Amino acid sequence: MSIIQELINLGRIYLAIPYSHSDEEVKELRYEIANWISAYLMRMDAIVFSPITHSHPLVKYGLPTGYEYWKTQDESFMDTCASIIVITLDGYEESNGVNSEIMYMTNSDKPVHYLNLNELTKQDKELALMVFNHINLV
Repeated sequence: MSIIQELINLGRIYLAIPYSHSDEEVKELRYEIANWISAYLMRMDAIVFSPITHSHPLVKYGLPTGYEYWKTQDESFMDTCASIIVITLDGYEESNGVNSEIMYMTNSDKPVHYLNLNELTKQDKELALMVFNHINLV
């Protein structure tokens, strides 16, 4: 059994991914990757909460993008999750939000798994390449 399947079997998964960036196109791309990974996990019957999928569309209604604003919201959802999957895109190690989420889940004695997109199946990588033909997922 894969580690992803083991995490799915534990219950609800919190999906962490770096988001903040000075380039709006990078933020938009990270949002799309969060959506794609959420759908990937859901096709495996996971119950997933992706804070970027949830919050990114709300920014156009005047809400801020900084983690300090979203921290209370995110911690409330993390309390209901059994584990966290961290997507290891560039910038995840420097991300205040991702680091806070990892610390919160670690302090809650919940498993933390780091997912490199190279861990995905060949078929799913091919699908991702069709969707995100301008980034390297392989």
